[in-house]
Amino acid sequence: MNAIMKLLKGMRTGGLYVTGGAFLILFQIVQFAVPAVVGLSMIWWAITLFLEGSIIWGLLVLLIGTPIAIGIAFYAAIFLFFIGIIAAIIWGIINLFGFNVSFGSVWGSVWLVIKILVLGGMAFLGVSSFVQAVKENQIASFFKGNWFYILLFFFLFWLFF
Repeated sequence: MNAIMKLLKGMRTGGLYVTGGAFLILFQIVQFAVPAVVGLSMIWWAITLFLEGSIIWGLLVLLIGTPIAIGIAFYAAIFLFFIGIIAAIIWGIINLFGFNVSFGSVWGSVWLVIKILVLGGMAFLGVSSFVQAVKENQIASFFKGNWFYILLFFFLFWLFF
């Protein structure tokens, strides 16, 4: 009996190592592939601008836009990796119950929930701050202090929906 318990404990530990290693390898692939695709897309955009005769815009995209896009994509890859894991778990559970749902539709649903939570949180915080400013009769200082967040909210709303 003691040998069986040791065997099960060893299998559990080994399974954790194998699963962790697989996730690490997948994470490294995603963290390389997303910035690489974004960087190559920016270079292609710069080449297209060069071919159209827009040398200045092509240089701006190549020299300024490409490093910024690669930097953003590097950190976005981490976020997208975890969203992908959550979507894969939800997709697997849905398929276990016998529903034929595509991974793309589950990904879209998870992404929609995240967008609603982000914009809903921003709207809730903005409205509660505005109500507080109205109570204290400091509406002008509210807009002066939160103009960037208001613009960011409308930009994200336009971008998401």
